[in-house]
Amino acid sequence: MKELLDKVTPNAVNSSPNPEKLPRNAQRKPRYGHGMVLSLLYMGFATAVAITTYYLNSIANVPTFFGLLTRTFSTPWIVPITTLLQGASIVPNATLTLNNSFALSNLLYKACTTNNKPCADGFVPESNLIWSKVGQTFAAIPNFDQPLFQDPNQIIKFKHISNLNGWNKAAIQYYIDGFDVAMTCQIRRTKYVVGTAPAIVDTLAYCSQRTYDPEWICENEVDLDVNTYAIQMQKGNAVYLGVVKRGQIYFNPGHTALMTGGQLGNVTLQTVRSVNMYEYDMIQESGVWDILTVSDCKNLNFKNNWGWLLQVRGLITITWQCQSLMLTNSIVLFFMTIYLVILQFTFLHRSTVCCVPVYMSKNVVGLVILFIVFYGNHNVQALTTYLLLNPTYNQTWYALYGPIQVASIVGIMTGTIIQIWFNPQVVTQTWKDTYFPIETFCGPFRVMLQYQQIVMLSFVIMIIGIMFIYIDEYWFKDKTNIPESNTALQYLNVKDFSSVATSTKRCLVLNDRGELAVDSGILLSKNMIQISRNIMTRTCNIQYEVIYRFVPKFLQKYYSQVVGSMLAIQLEEDKITDKGLYLYLYEMGIGGRNQLSGYFS
Repeated sequence: MKELLDKVTPNAVNSSPNPEKLPRNAQRKPRYGHGMVLSLLYMGFATAVAITTYYLNSIANVPTFFGLLTRTFSTPWIVPITTLLQGASIVPNATLTLNNSFALSNLLYKACTTNNKPCADGFVPESNLIWSKVGQTFAAIPNFDQPLFQDPNQIIKFKHISNLNGWNKAAIQYYIDGFDVAMTCQIRRTKYVVGTAPAIVDTLAYCSQRTYDPEWICENEVDLDVNTYAIQMQKGNAVYLGVVKRGQIYFNPGHTALMTGGQLGNVTLQTVRSVNMYEYDMIQESGVWDILTVSDCKNLNFKNNWGWLLQVRGLITITWQCQSLMLTNSIVLFFMTIYLVILQFTFLHRSTVCCVPVYMSKNVVGLVILFIVFYGNHNVQALTTYLLLNPTYNQTWYALYGPIQVASIVGIMTGTIIQIWFNPQVVTQTWKDTYFPIETFCGPFRVMLQYQQIVMLSFVIMIIGIMFIYIDEYWFKDKTNIPESNTALQYLNVKDFSSVATSTKRCLVLNDRGELAVDSGILLSKNMIQISRNIMTRTCNIQYEVIYRFVPKFLQKYYSQVVGSMLAIQLEEDKITDKGLYLYLYEMGIGGRNQLSGYFS
């Protein structure tokens, strides 16, 4: 077709060439134009906005159970270290008498500022005394796994560690020189009940036998069937609470464990529900974690205090705070886009021009939605970032909804922004206008953790799209001579279409009479559209004409009279006449879309 159009002159057009000598693609109009393809792409974007918004709205501002979160050493919980404390000492043979200020909770809550070594060194003596008291309590444990640690004649040594950030994971290894088994302990905040007494929340030390590790730093992992002993220490006094299998309190979140054999009788253990806040309280994470965790420090970097790993499981409930107008925006954008796609399919299915960006460029609705998306996406960003940094959630796919929502809206608005730039010209390079929304849609997935870059990336793509239109418009300008007798030119009162369209390439066909005809979608720039074989009217009347097609025949006349008469421009054999009059809908010959030629000669 291009080769033919390049050779067409006004005289050639008027000579009515033999259709049999023309290329086949020049003898017929396209069944579906590029505008229809682009409108379907926009419909896909609008559907994605609706679906993602529905799911995001379903979890907004309500507690949502996200299931089991497993933190393994491959996806660990990194222990924050402000100042690393490491100490070593010996458990004294003589019974320690400590004042009321000594408690295991001191080890939990001690905090120092970043890299404050004097603060850590000052806490070492108190830590040594507390851990010594715990070591002496081994003697009170009946049927202890390692009686050698109960022998007063043995010299029990220990090394301990803490992260000193105010919520510490203090751990210790007790060992005896020449003995290949050690006792490792870790402190944890726990809720426990003794008999029928009220529940108590306190810091307990959980100790188990473990192969002696001369390179020990913080490790405490043992098999799930190993005995774990719990020791409480308050007001300088240590009490043995009982024994339980490790599998009852580790990798078993939400389980109520029963300890037996303690000095106070049977004791039930439960985890203390933790609540963490993220991004200025936009996300509240409520977790029922394991009573005890497992630590690993084999790769701890002592220079930057990074590499203390925790392995733990938890049952997580998240409350995501979001006050943005997600639902309202998506409903407006979805139905507006679907409506415009219906118009495209009904009246402009052959056209190169897509009515979606043209229509949206003439009102502020799309721009307002785009502004709200960019301005108010911090909440969605917070959820996306949180879930991407916690990839073991069963509902990690929620992390994709935010980028899909933003990308779809930006994808729809990319063509609109380009069209706004070229107003009052209609952008007819639809194949380029299709590429850039797709490229913009892909953008958020490249920067899901840096949403602030989406705005910049989107506008860069839009600018590139505008430049491509300019390049195509001026460097690859269509040189086809459109005769002055073309009724679309006469109707617009212009010499050529450069003032109303960025290009006429792919907008021209030869009709059955061998005349050069122009895409009727170009007249969208003047808010005019062909609605039947013989009638063209204003775009503001289209909604009534669409509804008319679905009204039962016996009600069509009544509906037309209710709507009222409308300005109609008569057409004759795909030519625009100078006859304008007011007609009712039932007088316009509205019928099937195949009646529409889609081109004006």
